[in-house]
Amino acid sequence: MLQIVNPIITALLWAWISLPNTLWVAVGISLIGIVLLPRVKYQGVRSADDNAALPSFKMVVASVLKQPTVRKVFLLETLLGIFLVSEIVAIPYILVTGGFVTEKYLGLVQGIAGIGAVVGASVAFFKKTPNALKILRVTTISIGALYLILAFMFGITSKTVALVAVVVVSMVISLISTFASPISYTAMQTSLSEETRADVITWYYTIQEMVYPIGAALVSILMVGISPTKLYLLYGFMIILIGLVVMRGKQNA
Repeated sequence: MLQIVNPIITALLWAWISLPNTLWVAVGISLIGIVLLPRVKYQGVRSADDNAALPSFKMVVASVLKQPTVRKVFLLETLLGIFLVSEIVAIPYILVTGGFVTEKYLGLVQGIAGIGAVVGASVAFFKKTPNALKILRVTTISIGALYLILAFMFGITSKTVALVAVVVVSMVISLISTFASPISYTAMQTSLSEETRADVITWYYTIQEMVYPIGAALVSILMVGISPTKLYLLYGFMIILIGLVVMRGKQNA
């Protein structure tokens, strides 16, 4: 549901306070998350001495590097997060400035595209995944390929046809990414020991929060400097490269 609500909130904020200010709001929320998330596991911490028990970053790094499955999933999701932010930041900008849709209907359009997330989550819930890493490699490369397709959708002469095509492709991207998310989380969680699981997962979510402002800043710079086609060609190739490089080798998890 968050995949549907987030684009609508983004669109409303953009219409109310402009895109640059919306990005600053997002960055601020991310920074708050970065501060709070490492302490989620330790909600009962009261004394200064107990703060020393917060997750050790060095220990987390050692745990991640020691487990191939954890290392691959951690790195994959972190790198992907930088580029998938474009779905939230770049798509609204391109659709409005390109004349595909007015700001009035932007939230509705993004909400429709976000329905794919509900389908993806439902499929992931009911489908067994015996080889998580193999599935994650396929889903990552598939998302990259869809980004390449999306790049050419912006060049369609008819704005209506282009809008429908962009919404459909975005819906499929949302479906695949949401389908892959619980798979990656489960693969990483089941590969960790009970002693390190909570700390690694805590830092995993903290780093995902840190990735958002980085990805938002990157795509904000690129989307005003190059055409939508070039932007999504670049992102598509980068996502495919991430899938091939990070997930290379035997996929036995």
